[in-house]
Amino acid sequence: MSRTLYTAVTSSNLYISQRTLDMTETIRRSFLAGCTGDLTPRDRRNQMQYIALLFSWMVVYLLSTYAIVNEMVAAGPLAWLVAVLPSILAAAAMLAYIRFLREGDELLRAIHLRALALALGVGFVIWPAYQLLGRLGISLDAWNDLPIMAMIITYTAAAVLGQRHYA
Repeated sequence: MSRTLYTAVTSSNLYISQRTLDMTETIRRSFLAGCTGDLTPRDRRNQMQYIALLFSWMVVYLLSTYAIVNEMVAAGPLAWLVAVLPSILAAAAMLAYIRFLREGDELLRAIHLRALALALGVGFVIWPAYQLLGRLGISLDAWNDLPIMAMIITYTAAAVLGQRHYA
C-alpha cells in the first residue's frame, strides 16, 4: 500500500514538475515573442548582433567613464583610446542596427522607426531642459547621462511594446 502511495505521489510530482516546465517554456516563448515578434532567422541574427554590440558599448562606456573619473588612465594614447573606444563600438552598433532595419520587413521597420521617433522626441524634450537647468546653476552632475539614458530606455520600451502589439 505505501509503495503504491509513493508511486502515485512520485508520478504526481513528476506531472507537476513537467507542467511547471511547460509553463516556464510557454512564458519564455511568450516573452521572446513579445520582444522579438515573428522574426525570421536572419532578422533574429541581425538583432542579436546589434544587441551584442549595444551591450558591449554600454559596458565599455561604463568602464571608460569609471576609469576616467577615477583617474586610472594617464594622459596619452591610452587615455585617447579609453575615451574613443565607446564611440567606435557605438558606430559598429549603429551599422548593425541599420542592417537589421534594412533587411527587416515593413512592419519591423515601422515598429522600430516609431520607437526611434519617440526616443528622439524624449531627447528633444529632456536635453534643452537639462542644459537650461545647468545654466541656472542647478547642479545635475550626478545625472550627466540622463538625456541619453532616457532616450535608450524610451526606445527599448517603445520597440518592445510595439512588437508585442503586433505579435
